[in-house]
Amino acid sequence: MKFYVKDCPAHLSLFQWIYEQSDFYTAIKDIATSTKIDDVIELPHKIDIPSLIKDTLSALETFGTKGWQTTKGQSKAYGGLSMVYNPDLIDTIDPNQHTLGTPVNAPDQFYYGSTENFRSIRNTYFDSYGFRKLSPCISQTNLKNFINEFHLSPTRSRIAVLDADMYDRVGEEFLWHKDETIFENLRINIPIDTDSSFLFQLENKQPIHLELGKIYTWDTNLPHRVYATKKSIKKRTHLVLGFTPWINYIENEDCFVLNSHFGKLHPFDILLNGLAHQSIG
Repeated sequence: MKFYVKDCPAHLSLFQWIYEQSDFYTAIKDIATSTKIDDVIELPHKIDIPSLIKDTLSALETFGTKGWQTTKGQSKAYGGLSMVYNPDLIDTIDPNQHTLGTPVNAPDQFYYGSTENFRSIRNTYFDSYGFRKLSPCISQTNLKNFINEFHLSPTRSRIAVLDADMYDRVGEEFLWHKDETIFENLRINIPIDTDSSFLFQLENKQPIHLELGKIYTWDTNLPHRVYATKKSIKKRTHLVLGFTPWINYIENEDCFVLNSHFGKLHPFDILLNGLAHQSIG
């Protein structure tokens, strides 16, 4: 069965629509407890990290760093580049900025679930599967080759840049947020440029520093945050890659289909078994 984007009802997000039109609920229920991981996973890999760093920094130099968008304008502390875009997004903004917040929400209205300002989340920042096309910063750079090596379809992804010198607050209780479930969006995190003063923390876990040369994943539906322990001139740049674990996007038909992992493999097992990328897992 194919789910054509044009057929999605206006009051539903693309994922909600596919979820309701398939037996997604049962599939998740049957497999959700098969692999339970509540901590950060370091993924074994054979990725050429130095080349990936070079290509990422080159993309930032070419396209510039875009700020996270809110009702108060663009953040100077957090931003980067959106790696994917939604050609039907209701916000009229640069495609390279599509997954960097929304000018409709206030700075404290973080994903997940801060949708009270929208009558429908279709074609908004919260319509994750709407971000289905590679942005110019990817399609026009060497990063396209890396993304095309994955066997899963990319969704909400960004080059994320955190500037410790622009923080209004440092080390305080902020930036906690949740993202989509891993059955909707399976995230991979790759440090590109960082410093030991930047820490990552899952709720009820000790903060850790995510190191260069390593690749990570975790359950992004659990509360988590990234923060700087002090103001400094340092910047933290990571690739925050999102993929649709059980659904593939067919670009030339602008539609989605359930893939062979649907209801059979937990998203983490897809990663750990090397099925997302032959050099990861």
